[in-house]
Amino acid sequence: GDVPQLEELGNLEAYTVIAFTGPFKGELVLRVYGDLLTEISLNLTGSDEASDDHKKDGLGELANVICGNLISSLCKMDESFSIAPPETVIKVNEAIPDRNESDAHTCCVYEDRALVADLYLELSE
Repeated sequence: GDVPQLEELGNLEAYTVIAFTGPFKGELVLRVYGDLLTEISLNLTGSDEASDDHKKDGLGELANVICGNLISSLCKMDESFSIAPPETVIKVNEAIPDRNESDAHTCCVYEDRALVADLYLELSE
């Protein structure tokens, strides 16, 4: 079938921003659409419940894992990076802050749910 466009999916359920610094710096932004946050939370936290705190922790952990793997694939073995704790917003009542066009973008869609990742890079001075 046809892949739905983001505007056809459910509401933006949550997003998280994780910043990193090193030989280059940037941010990874993950956005969750539809009813996907509960599944992420249950799978990543190992909990039987999906409280707001568990949802926030689950999405933050996913961002940490993805960001760590991205950085290790983009840098040399002897380069050092610092990853800030993720800033996660659930129950989104407003649009995510506007940003420039991302340097890398991917979207994983399943039925009416989606996880969207955008990477923003900046060369360190």
